[in-house]
Amino acid sequence: MANTWILIRHPDKEGDKEGVYLGDTAKITSAGQRQMDSVIPRLKLLSPTIITCSMLPRAVTLAKHIAKELGLGDPIQTGLLNEIDKPRFLIGRKREGRLHKTVMRAIRKEWNANTVPTRLLRGEKIRKRSEVERDLKRLIKMVEEFRPTHHAPVPDVLLSVTHAKLIAAIGQMLWNKDGSLRDYYDEADSKLKVSTTGITILTREPNRRTRKMQWHVKTWNEETHADSALEEFQDLINKVS
Repeated sequence: MANTWILIRHPDKEGDKEGVYLGDTAKITSAGQRQMDSVIPRLKLLSPTIITCSMLPRAVTLAKHIAKELGLGDPIQTGLLNEIDKPRFLIGRKREGRLHKTVMRAIRKEWNANTVPTRLLRGEKIRKRSEVERDLKRLIKMVEEFRPTHHAPVPDVLLSVTHAKLIAAIGQMLWNKDGSLRDYYDEADSKLKVSTTGITILTREPNRRTRKMQWHVKTWNEETHADSALEEFQDLINKVS
């Protein structure tokens, strides 16, 4: 089973700089390509034994690059690591534009009620809060029960390449006693910011009192990837270990 779970956000993608939402197919920019190379020395220090990723191109591209550079097997792709959905008719729209802001405001407003703003979705389907919670619980259980494979005989350190909102949601799911995403948009999404190629490290350890295994956050969104800072990162990892 995985006792260390490393979450890394995908690199810079098309549309970010321009403030335009380009949907699931957005590709990595030239700046993102450089980020992919700069993050490798840090990930080598963490020694992941198996890698998973979302099914979106920007995450798959980074995961395959990491797998090649670290000598890991092919990334395991899963929709459970995909970003929290937005309606596809927002693709190509400015994030600060009227339509995008109106739709997202309605989604946030109805989130806690576990409904979606059907009147604004133009026939499209997006997941309600309870459906996102269900999928994240499946993901966390999958991580906790990971079995060895011929690629990773001892999958103690799992690396997942995913997305900002999903990383924030995982954090909230693990911290909330009831395992819910209530108030997600007001709390985790707005406060747990995740930068491109930011690294979050979670470790699963026994509770000192109950001895029950539980997740702890060791680092959140460590985002400095200059080679000159590797020594500092090594010190950080030593403290985590």
